[in-house]
Amino acid sequence: DKIADNGAPIQANRVLAYLRRFFNWCLERDIIDGSPVSRVKPPHRERSRDRVLSHQELQAVWEGAEKMGYPFGPMIKLLIMTGQRLNEVAIAPWSEFDLDKAEWKLPGSRTKNGLAHTVHLSHTAIEIISGLPKIDGSKLMFTTTGTTPISGFSKAKKKLDTLSGTSDWTFH
Repeated sequence: DKIADNGAPIQANRVLAYLRRFFNWCLERDIIDGSPVSRVKPPHRERSRDRVLSHQELQAVWEGAEKMGYPFGPMIKLLIMTGQRLNEVAIAPWSEFDLDKAEWKLPGSRTKNGLAHTVHLSHTAIEIISGLPKIDGSKLMFTTTGTTPISGFSKAKKKLDTLSGTSDWTFH
């Protein structure tokens, strides 16, 4: 309840799910006689996202990203061009990309399902990547410090909503 009350209801649901799994494991092994979370309901009702941007909205988001500049503008455009998840793009190291082969090889350690994945890059995606600045000594494509990946996505999203006139959607 405290996690949900602190503004993280989805995280509270995940914590409950992990606790339920743990206590069920304990029950299976006769470590405990009953689960303290067996009748606890998730604190927040989840609903799947089904918002899809129209062609006009997507164009407006692209144009808004153009106005943002590095690092968020190109990152947003690469999200659009690859369909990959926010963190997969935001913390991408240069070493995963082979622009000559037009491939981005994501290792399983960086994917949601834990499986390695090859993303075939379009000409436009390659242009975006080729236009990124390279910060000396940094392994990251998107960084402002050279050592840490970018952050502040909600602030960037708010700015993008204003620039594009498009709202009520989320990064992948």
